[in-house]
Amino acid sequence: MPVEIFALRLENDTTRTNDWHPPHNIKYVSFTKNDKFRWRNEATVVSDLQRIFREIKPDVVHAGPVDLCGFLAARAGMQPLISMSWGYDLLVNAVRSMKARWRVQYALKQTRVLLTDCQTVSDKAVTLGYATDPIVTFPWGVDLQVFHPSTDRKIHQTSYDPDHIVLLSTRSMEQQYGCDVITESFIHLARNDKRLQLIMLGDGSQRQKIIQKISLAGMAKRVRFVGTVPEFEMPSYFHACDLYISASHSDGSSVSLLQAMACGLPPLVSDIPGNREWVSAGENGWLFVDGDSDSLANKILEAANSPKLRKLYGAASRKIVETRADWGHNSARLMDAYRMAIDRRVVNG
Repeated sequence: MPVEIFALRLENDTTRTNDWHPPHNIKYVSFTKNDKFRWRNEATVVSDLQRIFREIKPDVVHAGPVDLCGFLAARAGMQPLISMSWGYDLLVNAVRSMKARWRVQYALKQTRVLLTDCQTVSDKAVTLGYATDPIVTFPWGVDLQVFHPSTDRKIHQTSYDPDHIVLLSTRSMEQQYGCDVITESFIHLARNDKRLQLIMLGDGSQRQKIIQKISLAGMAKRVRFVGTVPEFEMPSYFHACDLYISASHSDGSSVSLLQAMACGLPPLVSDIPGNREWVSAGENGWLFVDGDSDSLANKILEAANSPKLRKLYGAASRKIVETRADWGHNSARLMDAYRMAIDRRVVNG
């Protein structure tokens, strides 16, 4: 069945690296230009959305995150509405702010089908008042042809010493992702363990503070701050490293975690519900107490001293992703959700 897609971006974010080129059947829609959305402009944005909706007359509207784009689409009366949770919108924002909670609940009331990437987020949506039917839960997944195991440890022609234990963090340097916890653990361990190296990808409001802390600890030569990396370069970082670390305090199905697992990189992640859906201690990785730098340090040391386990856990992680997070397979669930929303429009009038 031919599909025509119209894409609408709320903000013009020129700071992000974008190496993605849309398929031929995606058309970008002219929209109110905002470098960054402000709530004081809500009425203007809603009016513009209503105009676009009248002009295009789409069969289905797909919007996320729920507390922002989902809410604005709901306010504009865009139906049938599929709201897609981005994890943090329900797990963090709706808890942290009463206004965000109200926006989430408003959007959920207008939502015909809710998309989530893990059971943890689905359960949270229910507690926020969304009916349990229909929720379509599936991880967005990864391209297994692009993200796959490799023994090549080169990044931009730079090879890492096989005697080094290279740790990798890919999360944005914001409070919710716990990069400060990783930094604290690394400094504690690296003083006495010369094998350890750390690569930190991404940017964020904590970046300069973390760089300064690493420098003051005398670890600047052992930590590489890379910044934002285009998607096509990500596999080379996973291949070059020995252990993937995420200290996120809240997550759905983290795409970067799935990418690491697809590349056969064993994970060491915070013990939170979203991560436990993918990482089982003693089976395919390590879990540490959320927010506890000492717990993380102990697990890093255990992983560093267990090369056989790292290899075993990496292989097990790859199999899990092949079974449950293959985007080539999971993308069909998205089309199912679209059909479901259209069918509900017909039934409900």
